[in-house]
Amino acid sequence: MAFFTVRLELNNHDEGDYDLLHEEMEKERMFRVVKGGDNTIYDMPPGTYNHVSNRTTLEIYDLVTNAVKRVIAKSPVNKKREPKNYELIITRDADGRRWKLSKNTDKDKLPKNMALIAQIK
Repeated sequence: MAFFTVRLELNNHDEGDYDLLHEEMEKERMFRVVKGGDNTIYDMPPGTYNHVSNRTTLEIYDLVTNAVKRVIAKSPVNKKREPKNYELIITRDADGRRWKLSKNTDKDKLPKNMALIAQIK
């Protein structure tokens, strides 16, 4: 298994765009939390997602760009009539990751389907 960290920022977004993005990313098994070896769940920093799979970085890039494009397609320009866009970086580590994060206190960051919690590493 490989461990992916996805950092995604929406440019010229409107209120509510990030809520839509979080929903789309969760559909792709991209989570805003990470689980430690002791099963403690930690919050990822804002705009950062966790994914664990055997996929390649290119496959993850395609999943993420498709998810963000679905969000932008719903409203391609913001209320100021500026075009929406995004910035993205994906890192892959086959050996695992280390972090210093806060324990999860934001229940909105947990997957809507709690059965997915087992997939968060």
